[in-house]
Amino acid sequence: MAVLLASLVEFVACLLLVPLFGVVGAALGKALMYVAMLGLLAVLSSRFMDVSVDREALVKSVAASVIMALAVFYTAWLTGYRLLLLPLYVVLGALIYFVAVGLLRALTPADARFFRKVLPRGPQVFEWLSRVARRSLARRILYWVVEDWR
Repeated sequence: MAVLLASLVEFVACLLLVPLFGVVGAALGKALMYVAMLGLLAVLSSRFMDVSVDREALVKSVAASVIMALAVFYTAWLTGYRLLLLPLYVVLGALIYFVAVGLLRALTPADARFFRKVLPRGPQVFEWLSRVARRSLARRILYWVVEDWR
């Protein structure tokens, strides 16, 4: 049911957006489909089990995503959307998202402990981030994020 409704959302979105934006419109239609499916599955799941959402963390994560998307879009626009620069866009997006999440304090020390356990070589990654934070120009931001997570 959720897949069918989300597919309908994608179909309608693509009908409206592709003539206006071309391939970007198709990508936006696909993104809207995933958002619709997430919402529908969350609603349907809440009927069978207790689903709790940390709304503050969700809002902060969405805000960090919007900041990242705008920065990457602007950078791509300035550089003429060169495919050769795609790795730069990806790295820039990851860095901006990480810094935005840190500034917004979206992650808690409990989240960091979880990632430390789950990530392959998690303790080594956090030690490396700590060293980078101490030497970085943005050390206040990075140091707060990494040291607060220890």
